[in-house]
Amino acid sequence: MMKRIKRWLHEIYEEDIKFFGQMNGMYFR
Repeated sequence: MMKRIKRWLHEIYEEDIKFFGQMNGMYFR
């Protein structure tokens, strides 16, 4: 159970990192 939750959170976390990375790229260039 914990492994499934951790993997799920990790996937969401990676998606957020990509999204914020794109936003930061737009703002700071």
